[in-house]
Amino acid sequence: MIPIRSASLIALFALAATVHADPVKYKIVKLDTLAGDKSGIAYGINDLGQVVGNGYSSNGISSTKSHATLWDQNGHATTIGALGSDTASIAVGINNAGQIAGNSLNLTDGYRAFRSTGGTLTALGSVSGKGNGFATGINSSGAMSGYAQKKDFESALKWNAGSSTATEIGSESGVLRSWGRAIDDAGNVVGDDTLNDPSGAFGPQPTSWIWSGGNNFTNLSLPGGMDKYYATASSPNGQYQIGTSIASDDSYYGTFSNGGTSTPFSDFMAFPKGVNDKGQIVGDDSYLRQEFLGSGTAYLYENGSVYDLTSLIDTTLTTESWQLNSATAINANGWIVGGGSIGSQFFGYLAIPVQAVPEPASLAALGVGALALLRRKRRN
Repeated sequence: MIPIRSASLIALFALAATVHADPVKYKIVKLDTLAGDKSGIAYGINDLGQVVGNGYSSNGISSTKSHATLWDQNGHATTIGALGSDTASIAVGINNAGQIAGNSLNLTDGYRAFRSTGGTLTALGSVSGKGNGFATGINSSGAMSGYAQKKDFESALKWNAGSSTATEIGSESGVLRSWGRAIDDAGNVVGDDTLNDPSGAFGPQPTSWIWSGGNNFTNLSLPGGMDKYYATASSPNGQYQIGTSIASDDSYYGTFSNGGTSTPFSDFMAFPKGVNDKGQIVGDDSYLRQEFLGSGTAYLYENGSVYDLTSLIDTTLTTESWQLNSATAINANGWIVGGGSIGSQFFGYLAIPVQAVPEPASLAALGVGALALLRRKRRN
């Protein structure tokens, strides 16, 4: 029997389990690796189909063997580079102007945020006494989100378009630690904050918010029945925010916010990572970066239903046997990027919608009912 949390949860999520439209099939484009790299993953895509992410000279994630990479929609790879003499880098986002947000790594200074414009990398500043800045996102104008990295004193940051000077956001609750996770096209930053006390315990409960400047924070409500909520991404127009909420029994749920109200929608996609202005959401069940263990499953949420992305591959358009392990971003056209496995090797992919398919079984017909009712324990 499928475990049911409560009748109130059934009522809350019943509407979200309704299928309103058929999904489409997807053509999968394998993203090439740079010379010397063995694996890769994509983390960002713009509306022109340009993709950014990382290649690795190991067959899996290694921060010291990571190379920020730009791909065209045919999967051809170009190196983005790193700052100065740094030997490793990562790319996290790209806007329609081709500006790229990323981080450059050396073993002495750690990560340093950069903005790439026209192929030129510019180092971005941080705030005094709190370590280097780490970039997490970029919007249409080139403004970026991120955080200062000093352990136990992390602080959410914003870099304005064309500027390398960091603005410290602080925190909604006034505690010491905060993170800027994403930025929308209006320049609003989505993030969260929490306090780390001297014993190492965390409290109060994490607070997720939208920051619009100065001391102006809009709280993203804690979903009913949940103990914690971490918002991680925003749609470009700022209408939707997504993240992960956690129940008292350590069950994880994909959650979206609209107008400050937060609602769990899936425990399959416990970690949503990208959302577009249409409200299409992509993510996976991978805690942190388990996609490179080959155990993750990529999902798409649209029209009230969640779909396993691998099941939506148009197999007539590929000779490779893919398992899509992670979905990290989706653009305005519904193109999706992430990481997947072909046998024992791991590559970035671009999934392009190609055609409508016959109506699939609804979630209820599959015997799973309302998605958010199933139990998912935190992956170890």
